[in-house]
Amino acid sequence: MRIVSFGCERYKAFRQRVEIELRPLTLILGKNNSGKSALLRLPRLLLRAISSRQNQRQFPLSVDGLSYGRVFRELIHGGYPHGSLKFSLVLDLSGGPVAVTAELQSSVGIGWHVLHHDLAPSWSVCA
Repeated sequence: MRIVSFGCERYKAFRQRVEIELRPLTLILGKNNSGKSALLRLPRLLLRAISSRQNQRQFPLSVDGLSYGRVFRELIHGGYPHGSLKFSLVLDLSGGPVAVTAELQSSVGIGWHVLHHDLAPSWSVCA
C-alpha cells in the first residue's frame, strides 16, 4: 500500500483546502509554526482513524506515541466547539487507487461525529 495523496480542510492551521500529492521526493516548506508538522503527521492519523482494526469510540488523538491534541476540538482550525474537518486520502492498493473522504464534526458532549464519508467497503470510521 502506498499513499498517493492526502488533503484536509479546517484542520489545525489549514482553514482552506490543502491537497498534497506525494512523489518520490516531496518537500514541505514554510515558516515556523505554519503547520508543516501537523500536515506531515496527518496521513498517520487518517490511516488510524479509518483502520477497521481500531475498535474504539474515541477519535484517535494519539497514534504511535504522537499526540494530535487533548480533545477533538483541538484538531479544528480555530478550535470551534461545533466546527468540522474534511479529510481525504488516496491509497494505491494492489487493485488500483482507492480514494477515501470524510467530514467530521465536533459535538459538545460526545466529542465528534461523522457528517459524511466515502470509505472502501471493508473499512469503517471509528464512531
